[in-house]
Amino acid sequence: MSKSVRIISVCVLLVLSGPALAAGPEAPAPKTLNALPPLVKGVTESAMQYMDGQWDETAGLIGGGGSHGTRASAQYAVGLMLRNGPGDAARARRIVEALSRVQVDAPESADHGIWPPRAEERSSLPDRRAQPSLDPNWREFVGSAEILLLEEFRPLLDDPSVTLLEQGLRRAAAGDHERRVRPQYTNIALMSAQMLGYAGNRFDVAEWREHSRSLAGAIHHNFKANGSFDEYNSPTYGGVDLYGLGLWRNHPVTPDMAAMAGEMEEGFWRDLAAFYHPGLRNLCGPFDRAYGMDMQHYVALAGVWMAFCLPANIAPLPALGPDSSKDGERFAIPSYALLRQEPPASILSQLQSFEGERQLRRPIGLGGMRVATAWLSKDLMIGGGITPPFKDSPEQSHAATAHWFGPDGSVCWMRLRGDFRMEATAGKNTLSILCRKALRMKMGDSVRFEVHAPGARASRVEAGQWHLPGLDVTVATALAAPSATETADGVEIRYPVASDTREVRLELTLTHVSEHTSPPTP
Repeated sequence: MSKSVRIISVCVLLVLSGPALAAGPEAPAPKTLNALPPLVKGVTESAMQYMDGQWDETAGLIGGGGSHGTRASAQYAVGLMLRNGPGDAARARRIVEALSRVQVDAPESADHGIWPPRAEERSSLPDRRAQPSLDPNWREFVGSAEILLLEEFRPLLDDPSVTLLEQGLRRAAAGDHERRVRPQYTNIALMSAQMLGYAGNRFDVAEWREHSRSLAGAIHHNFKANGSFDEYNSPTYGGVDLYGLGLWRNHPVTPDMAAMAGEMEEGFWRDLAAFYHPGLRNLCGPFDRAYGMDMQHYVALAGVWMAFCLPANIAPLPALGPDSSKDGERFAIPSYALLRQEPPASILSQLQSFEGERQLRRPIGLGGMRVATAWLSKDLMIGGGITPPFKDSPEQSHAATAHWFGPDGSVCWMRLRGDFRMEATAGKNTLSILCRKALRMKMGDSVRFEVHAPGARASRVEAGQWHLPGLDVTVATALAAPSATETADGVEIRYPVASDTREVRLELTLTHVSEHTSPPTP
């Protein structure tokens, strides 16, 4: 056989060898569900049980009734490949095909590269550059899942699926490059830097690589200033932050990004552990963004990462069932399981048992103009902060909070709500609050405290004193006496505010008064 014939024969053999050989002899075997540590495997199996129940065989996506989620479907595909049981890989390939069909392909539009949150949604900007009509964050959420499919499970994919995944990432990176996510939008910025760098390397696009390096550097610079992210103390988005850092660490686009990820990941865990109360099984406020106030009753993604290293009876994650909200966040769990890394032993001990009363003060991000404060004791924790300026989410921002044990040992909580900007400072048994008129907005007609404390009575709320189950609160303020309304799980307390008011102050002293048996800790 001539040399030229031998070369041709080898090339034909490579083409016919299929996807597994194309991944290269050095490619590691795909990770498996059974290889995960027991706690991680248990949480992931529970999540997959939930996801399997949401599968729509006809649509090839998660959902039903004319509403099929693209992010959930992409994350389910990662879980399917991780489990790799009978039919799982084929189901994942169907998801890849369905996602490809609904992604926006309109290079002149601000929607270019976005997967609509629901597959049934359509872009209203197919041919023009404008503000996105669809949620642009779905580029990062779905795109990061597609990176995991390519990087972790290439031997299980057929070539058409790889082509579709690469097509989707190319579109998403092109649209994301035009969008230019701010480094202060921490959870999305971390994923954006990863996707732009990954796509820039894979498709050899220099401007995407440079954008990635610049954004990653800005995120790291802001973090180093005070050891905190700009989007601060979110029970949900803290979990996304760890996911983004895990992507940087496990699939680094540059050595510098991998090193930055390690530094920020350890610093983030230390801060998370400082604000976490293992007895109350909750993070202390203030919360820049939070979907709930008790991590035992809704799926908060930071709680998922803690559940990977804590026994179920002390982890801040609700059991699968009808009583937990935000259950859809469980779809992220397999991706997190792929990227998880055990926190240092000193941090793990802080997550397992309460290590004593403490006062915390954290300047936030670059400049440290905003400051988060917290005080944690055995039975009571208080958080105070400043309303974040970067995202208009008043329903998610909680700058004045408290958590305590009720008479029966259950978790009670309260938070301040209203149409104003807030500055609050937490101290030992104290919460000082300043509410200011927001720019170009009315002050609102009341300062409203939402209290979750079953058994609370409106008759026990007086002008300068509230007697709540497990907590006495003394209030000093120039505002008129409040009104109180009993709710299904507590009481709402409203202080009236005159229409021409520009600012109001309240000084609260909180004293835990109940005797109870705290939940056991290891």
